[in-house]
Amino acid sequence: VRAVEECLAEGKNPEEAIYFLRKVSRTVDRIDHIVRSLSALSGQEGIRRIERISILEVLNDTLALYAEKFKQHHITLEVSGEEAFIEGNSTEIIQVFINILNNAFQAVQHEDVRLIRVHTHRTDL
Repeated sequence: VRAVEECLAEGKNPEEAIYFLRKVSRTVDRIDHIVRSLSALSGQEGIRRIERISILEVLNDTLALYAEKFKQHHITLEVSGEEAFIEGNSTEIIQVFINILNNAFQAVQHEDVRLIRVHTHRTDL
């Protein structure tokens, strides 16, 4: 926001101010997503609600917590697949994904190729 203010006060190119505004907007969206993810993780302690859960939605909420860490360590994350739903507790599923992502991070952080692939596949049982 200060950068936008400086751009406008110094009479710089308005496109530069727009660039900074978009950057701020993306950061606010990312922070909002992280806060919602943390709320989902902590908000249901002691209550074990079974519900229909979108795997991709829970996965994306969890990945939001790790996006910056992966970026700082130059780890590429590829997510693909189809939407799938399960019956369960979303907090417990997030915890499972957190454990998987922690393990994946530890496995690739010192490798030359730092790539983590996550693929969802729906199987009807």
